[in-house]
Amino acid sequence: MCVPSVITGYSLTVPNKSINAKTSYSLSFTTVNRLIIGSFIHIQFPSQINIQSSQCAFPNCTILNTTSFIVRLTNVIPPSTNLTLQINNVSNPQTTVPTDSIRIRTFYED
Repeated sequence: MCVPSVITGYSLTVPNKSINAKTSYSLSFTTVNRLIIGSFIHIQFPSQINIQSSQCAFPNCTILNTTSFIVRLTNVIPPSTNLTLQINNVSNPQTTVPTDSIRIRTFYED
């Protein structure tokens, strides 16, 4: 059985913070546990943020819909590794009102 990793040290970098602008988002976080080959990292953006096209800057990345993508790992990620996932062509929210949270989940399916 594989235990999903606890995630710490989360940060988000957005080069263009203008309302409704197309930009890239870089999500950085640290895994506590080791992630084995075949593990998944699922990123869920809030509904106020939209992925405009399937342009992940990370191997084995699949856009699931306009607010989420998933990465299937082909290498082992050791414990305490800082990962950065970049997604391009993301539309910023249409207002300055705070959005819901971004969710990061790791899992493994047997």
